[in-house]
Amino acid sequence: MYFIWKAVDWTAGAVPRAKSIFLLIAGFFFLAIQGEGMQYTPVRFLSSIILALWVERAYRSGKNLFLVFSIAGVGATLVLLFSPDQGIQFMIGTLLYFTLCQRNPRKGLYPALILFCLFSVAAVALGWRLGEFKYFVRIGGGALNFPLLFSLTSVIVLLYVVFAGAIAIAAYRNKQLDHPLIYLLALALITMPPAMGRCDPGHIFINTIGAALAVMVVFAQHKVFSVWVRFPLLVCWPSFTSRRYGQIKRSQCHFRRWLRSLSVILKLLVSTNGWRCECTGRWSQAKEFARCTLSLTFLKENGFPMEQRCSHLWDRVSASIPRSAAYEFSPAVIQEACSRPITFPKKKSETCSAIQRVLFSWLRTGKGDALLIQRTCARR
Repeated sequence: MYFIWKAVDWTAGAVPRAKSIFLLIAGFFFLAIQGEGMQYTPVRFLSSIILALWVERAYRSGKNLFLVFSIAGVGATLVLLFSPDQGIQFMIGTLLYFTLCQRNPRKGLYPALILFCLFSVAAVALGWRLGEFKYFVRIGGGALNFPLLFSLTSVIVLLYVVFAGAIAIAAYRNKQLDHPLIYLLALALITMPPAMGRCDPGHIFINTIGAALAVMVVFAQHKVFSVWVRFPLLVCWPSFTSRRYGQIKRSQCHFRRWLRSLSVILKLLVSTNGWRCECTGRWSQAKEFARCTLSLTFLKENGFPMEQRCSHLWDRVSASIPRSAAYEFSPAVIQEACSRPITFPKKKSETCSAIQRVLFSWLRTGKGDALLIQRTCARR
């Protein structure tokens, strides 16, 4: 919430209806956190905006440019390691803003930008080495929910993007591109692909939140357009909240499954001969099984096909099992072993439970056996 307040304070300040802007953004993230957890926290999607606004304020205040952009480079590295898309957004957006939008650039700006580029290259290399960009490769093939099915909420949120383009054109015609709001528009421009890649109200808003914030700040200063600041509160959020209610109910189910997984952890940690632990590393194995249990249940509830569930299980388990036993848990083996329950329509719900029993058997025995997998998964 502090990040949201600082973003509104540094952009809106004493602008009328600044509290409405804060409540709109904070209310959206509160609903997202209730349904989605830490994946959609304000820290992730506002860290690059806060860092960009700080850099712009430090640039205007006359601070040492090499110090400012060195801090910006370190901050870009941390943001990229936390959320790769936000790190790339900050790096490219900063270069666009300070190279194309400055009417009277300060002396030493371009050498400082070269230093920032070096930090950015090092950050990208480090992120690539740590595997931070695998997600980009996985979803880089196009829209995740094509064809697009727009709702009233989606249309209203997309109007903010259209208005942002109009603001950028007006700033260009009035020669006022060197403005903090244009910096926010530059950041939002970089994250338009993920916003349109999964074109629902939530992903559009969080990936273009800089543009939405800039539009709300501009509209709040004009009585004719100020209705657009509070209009989403009256139209969008009731329907948005009604959909989130179902997610809140599902989160309660996830909590109950977590309690069941906790009981599994206790069974694995405690041997049958009293409270004595027999196997070293059993704690990490138990946690891995609990994570796989929750992940597979989530994939099944959201309609993921069997192939993706097997592939997901393989990705989660292959990092922890011995290399000698890795081939026995390949996706093809698991899929073939679990294909029998799928042939019975009434037994489809047991597919994930069969996979979980396979993983549980491996955790108890410490080794994999293809015949054991088939016998376990064939059990109905």
